[in-house]
Amino acid sequence: MNPYLDKEYFVIRKLKQKAKKLTEMADKVWDKVKNICIPATETMTNNCCPI
Repeated sequence: MNPYLDKEYFVIRKLKQKAKKLTEMADKVWDKVKNICIPATETMTNNCCPI
């Protein structure tokens, strides 16, 4: 059976592509958030969140 003639194949393929794209976008956002949340120095941590 030729997968290129099967409509269900294209529907499943499109859903997989969208899921992959969303995952990649979420990973990019997560990387940005991690960089923001990681303090550059210990002094910066103490100034922001005194113990």
